[in-house]
Amino acid sequence: MKKLCMAALCAVSLSHAATPPPTTWKLATGYRAESFHTQNIMQFSRDVEQATRGKLVIQVHPNNTLAKLNDIRQAVADGKAQAGETIMTSLVQGDTDRRRRCRALCGGFIQGRSAPVEAATPRY
Repeated sequence: MKKLCMAALCAVSLSHAATPPPTTWKLATGYRAESFHTQNIMQFSRDVEQATRGKLVIQVHPNNTLAKLNDIRQAVADGKAQAGETIMTSLVQGDTDRRRRCRALCGGFIQGRSAPVEAATPRY
């Protein structure tokens, strides 16, 4: 009986030792923790953790704590964060004419008014 108990105890301790630690991702956002943007991301984080049974944990870093909103794309590219929420204009690089059109199009919707049809039709 003692041998059986010892074998069971060893099996249980080995099974816990073989469980790998969860993978942890850092997700950067420039919005306050109280904003709906961040609240949605935090719910997403909880959903991912539940769906993966704790194998993937997403740590949300709100309010520019990991990277400023306009720098999040670069922080992900550099590996400082594994994911991030950013604004569309920060995704445009180099071509200042494209950047201007993107700001005109996106800015209209962000400020609560619809952009004119001309701005919604990009001319490349």
